[in-house]
Amino acid sequence: MEGGVWNRVIVRGASLVFVLLEIYSLTTDSHYKWDFFFVLGAIWIVYYYRDRLRLNWFHFFLFGLFLVVHNFGTFGLYRNFYFCLEYDWYVHSLFGLAAGLILFRGFKLDEGIKGRWHLVWMVPALALGLSAMHELFIEFAGALLLGKGEGMLYIGAGDVDVWDTQKDLFFNFLGSVVGVGLSFLKRG
Repeated sequence: MEGGVWNRVIVRGASLVFVLLEIYSLTTDSHYKWDFFFVLGAIWIVYYYRDRLRLNWFHFFLFGLFLVVHNFGTFGLYRNFYFCLEYDWYVHSLFGLAAGLILFRGFKLDEGIKGRWHLVWMVPALALGLSAMHELFIEFAGALLLGKGEGMLYIGAGDVDVWDTQKDLFFNFLGSVVGVGLSFLKRG
């Protein structure tokens, strides 16, 4: 499989970063201590399905980067704006980009799928579905159970806007569309 060594380096390197961030979160009593289980699980699940997804090492790197950047929220980054955009929007766009690239490649190389043009709508729709599942079953359910705070299971900075979920979904969608566009440009 292409990039097998790199995929192993990425999953192990990201896992090490997650462990270090978990230690920091535990010593500062950050709510991000719970995110450790989700991000570690997410990267290892994608790695486990690497052959079925026909995982490209660079796409996997972007997915790992998304998870790490998300967990940098433990340093309070979700309260910040960079170039007039919320940090949260960058994180969601990065997820959409990684998901778009991974899904497009996986479907394009699938023997049962003919052509690429239907992937223009299918990949963003699936990325939006994954995003919606996160918004409902992780953020919303976590907020109902645990209340306000920081981290994936809490409502905190970056989530106080009444349009937060819609904005999150929009930036996930935007990232996935960029991923599909880049995939078409590659023609590979």
